[in-house]
This record gives sequence, C-alpha cells and structure tokens, in this order.
Amino acid sequence: MRFQVLGPMTASVPLPSAAQPRRLLAVLLARAGQYVGRDTLVDELWPDGAPSSAAAIVQVTVSKLRKTLSPGLGAAEAGQRLRSGPRGYALTVEPGELDA
Repeated sequence: MRFQVLGPMTASVPLPSAAQPRRLLAVLLARAGQYVGRDTLVDELWPDGAPSSAAAIVQVTVSKLRKTLSPGLGAAEAGQRLRSGPRGYALTVEPGELDA
C-alpha cells in the first residue's frame, strides 16, 4: 500500500470520494502509528460543531475505511491496518508507504 499526501491525497487503492472518509484518513495519516482520540476526530471532522450522532458516524466511517484499506482481507487482518482501542484509532503505515 502506498499513500501520497503531498499534493492531492492518493493511495494505491481507490479512496472514498466523500469528504468525511478522506478527511478522517488524512488525520490518521498525519499521525500515523499513533492513537487519535475519538473526540479529536470528531473535532477535525466537524470543526463548526458536531451532530449528536458524531461518535457513531466516526465508528461507521472507520469500519468502511478499514475495508477500503484492506481489500480482500478478513476483519482480523483489516483490524491490524486500522486499529481501534480505548484511546481511539491508529493507522499502521509501514516504512516507505507514506510520501511525507
């Protein structure tokens, strides 16, 4: 997998065209390997105020993003790329996969 964030964000797999999943991926790529809290993600996705369902929307968006970033893999393997934990979500990016 390869991610390009210098210039328009692209990847070696087709990325979602909707703004929210792309923004979520951008936040996770900016902090690759680090857990990003759900509250931080909500603030990044809705800077002008989040809807009451924001936490659920983040969870669903992460689930869809997992499938996008791990085509053909089962849930366990997909969960290794985009991990969830008590502190939030972390995207695993191997050396050479990110252009920044």
